[in-house]
Amino acid sequence: MMEEKIVLGLGVLAGVCMAVIENIVRYRRVSNQMSSEDHQKIVMNELMKLVIDGKDNGVTFNDFPYFLSEKVKILLTSAGFVHLTQHRLSKHTRNLSPISQSILLSGPAEFYQEKLAKALAHYFESKLLVLDVNSFSSEKKYKCPTEEPVSSTTAPLKCTSSFCFDENRFLDSLYKVLVFISESDSVILYIKDVEKIFLQSRRMYRLFQNLLSKLSGTVLVLGSRTYNSEDKCTEVDKRLTKLFPCNIEIKLPQDKSSLKIWKVQLEVAVKTTQLKDNRNRIAKVLAANDIECDHLNSIDHKDIMLLSNLTNEIAASTIFYQLMDNKIPEYRNGKLIISAKSLCHVSRVFQEGESIKKDTKTKNESKKDNAVEELIRQELIPASEIGVTFSDIGALDIVKESLQEAVMLPLRRPDLFKGNGILKPCKGVLLFGPPGTGKTMLAKAIAKEAGASFINVSASTITHAWFGTSEKSVRALFSVAAKVAPTVIFIDEVDSVLPRRGSSYEHGTMRRIQNEFMSHWDGLLSKPDERIVVLGATNMPFDLDEAVIRRFQRRIMVGLPSAENREMILKTILAKENHENIDFKELSTMTEGYSGSDLKNLCTTAAYRPVKELLQQEKDNRVVSLRPLNMEDMRQAMNKVTASFAAEGSMMNMLKEWNEIYGEGGSGKKEAHNQLSYYI
Repeated sequence: MMEEKIVLGLGVLAGVCMAVIENIVRYRRVSNQMSSEDHQKIVMNELMKLVIDGKDNGVTFNDFPYFLSEKVKILLTSAGFVHLTQHRLSKHTRNLSPISQSILLSGPAEFYQEKLAKALAHYFESKLLVLDVNSFSSEKKYKCPTEEPVSSTTAPLKCTSSFCFDENRFLDSLYKVLVFISESDSVILYIKDVEKIFLQSRRMYRLFQNLLSKLSGTVLVLGSRTYNSEDKCTEVDKRLTKLFPCNIEIKLPQDKSSLKIWKVQLEVAVKTTQLKDNRNRIAKVLAANDIECDHLNSIDHKDIMLLSNLTNEIAASTIFYQLMDNKIPEYRNGKLIISAKSLCHVSRVFQEGESIKKDTKTKNESKKDNAVEELIRQELIPASEIGVTFSDIGALDIVKESLQEAVMLPLRRPDLFKGNGILKPCKGVLLFGPPGTGKTMLAKAIAKEAGASFINVSASTITHAWFGTSEKSVRALFSVAAKVAPTVIFIDEVDSVLPRRGSSYEHGTMRRIQNEFMSHWDGLLSKPDERIVVLGATNMPFDLDEAVIRRFQRRIMVGLPSAENREMILKTILAKENHENIDFKELSTMTEGYSGSDLKNLCTTAAYRPVKELLQQEKDNRVVSLRPLNMEDMRQAMNKVTASFAAEGSMMNMLKEWNEIYGEGGSGKKEAHNQLSYYI
């Protein structure tokens, strides 16, 4: 009887235990179900935060910051027109891959493809969702909740996914966000690094394929794929083609000037992206340890690079360093606050140790050119390759003598200008005067005669659209000049590169270029022993800033040649030509007001007459030879070639007055400046 009661009691107890276990399981399932719903809401909210309004992003096709081919623009806008404005037409284009709802952008730089997406969103005034799945996956708050074991015999569920979230729930949240936006607006989904996302996870690939199949409405999907610009094979994986039937390949510009600008822009953008990524990485490492850094964005690139490599070590040392002075730690929202100043101090201590190891390597690398210097080197002409000498320039003897004294002597005999004496090498020479008088030829000849390297600089050489890049070009210019010294830096039309401050065509970029240029030329950053001469040429010296004029210590006017000089120039031009019975004295009188360039054009035009006669005689089947050039040819040529500059015009008067104020041989009296201002 007793045994029956015990058995009955155990049975009741077992029943109660099973009921309790069932309630626990049911509770946990409900709890997990609620947390999954909460998790999806969190993901959807975070995805909505990534949505930007296309019309407000500031990137447009008209002002696209990089090289943009018309073909790429047409392909994108055609697909955008169908899917973002007239999605009902998509049934007529379902077999036309260029107008597919999902498009792959293949190119050498991720930032370029993202800019295209922003420009397209601006063009159609669409919403834009820029999605970096890998970055999204690394955030703790997006990780899906894991179910707890319900019995001691059930092992915990392990994550076998390539991502730190449930792909199905994530893509379901993404789909709902796209549907929600498309109900009131058109939307572009831009996904970074699609190869890494969809080709490394079969599950992600299959689920995204399902998402695309049920996606409708005013939605366009853009995927980004990057490849090395030097790779010959850029074939797209067939699996990726199924997701993105249309592949738009971003090709580099073909012409050299556009390609140079592109490479510089690429370098700057990559550096900016790298800086941003490193800052985000540091912030994540600190956040993982419940640490927050005030003013992290104020830390410069050099310190950020070191911090990204040694974040844990530097963060640990920073806590100790900061609490040495302030015994009471500061908290905000449960996180320990450390200052950017303390972080920088510790990183520089670490840097000193690293610099000892890399000292030898750094010395060797410092001799190499960076990317910007490589662009400047393309404008460099060694002295041996310059084909102009003083003997090739007729007349201008006084100008040649001045240049030999100001430029050639310091470059050839630097020993005469050493020490603390009054004799110092000339840093700058300005050649000014009417166009075509031989200023550029003089600059090349002086570099040839002095055995100096010649760097030809124009506004396009050092002016770039990106903020700060122009100043880098100026620094690179003087860096290259120092490496190949002695060097002549020649700036043709110098008034366009270093204009007068406050003038109508001077803007912020030109002001920064001018300040940087003067600092390296003859300022705080210049070195007294550098054998670098800046040689400027201009037709409009009155547009130069007075601070620039001061640095041109010698200012030499190259005027229109006199009759005697015109005779010498004509003899020099025709020295190697076959001619007879040319009266050079008479011809020099006839060509009053002609510049050296005009005289060369005159001789070239005259030389065509014997050639034309020869061709005509050949048509008549007569065997003749090319006759010599004669005086009649020159007279006939004068009917076609006239003086290109008014010798008595207002511009010539302005040049003479400027020479009187600032030039060599002038009185230096600035009373004439008021009269000159009238012309300006």
